[in-house]
Amino acid sequence: VQVLLKLILHLCLHVVLASVSLMSEVFRRNTFWRIGRSLLHQEQLDFELALKEKMIHSVMPEVIASELLEIDDNAYQSIFRHETSRFRPLMLHRMDSVTILFADIVGFTKMSSTKTASALVALLNNLFNRFDKLAEHHGCEKN
Repeated sequence: VQVLLKLILHLCLHVVLASVSLMSEVFRRNTFWRIGRSLLHQEQLDFELALKEKMIHSVMPEVIASELLEIDDNAYQSIFRHETSRFRPLMLHRMDSVTILFADIVGFTKMSSTKTASALVALLNNLFNRFDKLAEHHGCEKN
């Protein structure tokens, strides 16, 4: 009888150790999977942030783009400090001399109906690049 009890106790001990080992392995694999997912999300976030920064720099002067990105970084950090605000701070700059250029492409609607979308985008891209080069040549900022 005593041998049978020792055998049952020994068997129970093995079952308990096997279940603990299995639970530990499941936990390790789950942790590994979550870390991998977190790294993938961080990589995607870094890509999106770089794309956002590139887009902002492509449409705004360097000074304004840098200020805007700095404000955005500060707002991002304030989320983690639980300092939420409904509005972004205003960015006001005094300019002594300002000229505003409005340009209209005569016949654009009619022309756009005869061109493909990619040809139209290429045409507009070329036109805007030429405006940008002229502005840079004459020391103008575009906003």
